[in-house]
Amino acid sequence: MNYLYETEDNPKMLQVYLKEAYHEVFCYGLGLESKERGNDKLLFTIVSGSDSALQSLKGAIDVGSHGGITFGYGEKGSTDYLFHREKSLSAEKGKYEN
Repeated sequence: MNYLYETEDNPKMLQVYLKEAYHEVFCYGLGLESKERGNDKLLFTIVSGSDSALQSLKGAIDVGSHGGITFGYGEKGSTDYLFHREKSLSAEKGKYEN
């Protein structure tokens, strides 16, 4: 898969879908375990964002999300970023650490 090169107008992001709400955070680093079948497993990430978005990401990792976390990039608009998906991720239940 080809990934868009990160720029100021297209930052890398993670999107979390949890309890019928979407949250996006900026992603500065990401470690994955590649899977032959299914979504790649999230090993670690370095992110920033609003408190509610960070809590949603923490919750998605804690419950062991399968496809509820996606990696991609934002397209800069006048007031926000429109998220574009590049890869779906899974997380192992109970593996969140500060």
